[in-house]
Amino acid sequence: MSNADRVREITNRMCDKDFDLDLVVEDFKDDFVHHANGGTTDKAGYLQRGHEYRESFESIDRPEFDELIEVENRVIVAYTLTLHPRGGGEQRLAVMAIWTLDDGKVAALREVDTEI
Repeated sequence: MSNADRVREITNRMCDKDFDLDLVVEDFKDDFVHHANGGTTDKAGYLQRGHEYRESFESIDRPEFDELIEVENRVIVAYTLTLHPRGGGEQRLAVMAIWTLDDGKVAALREVDTEI
């Protein structure tokens, strides 16, 4: 499986399970680093973000990728993410990210998102 296909699979699984915490535990490296909107955290911090998403959102739709470009061990993506808050309504985020993979596992994720 290509790294681009792997990122698509991970993204879809994350959406299907409303932030798949088991996937993060199993498929993200122990020394995973997450950079998002100017902040940096580790695997534990990313898992905490997942718990917060699960509390806040009833569901997350699979995105249609605007860009999905593989460059060596990195995958560059751009997509719009649609989230459904527990209180109703819809929240849309424009996301641009660079995923770094090492032997099929996620080593790093650098992303910027903004509500649209």
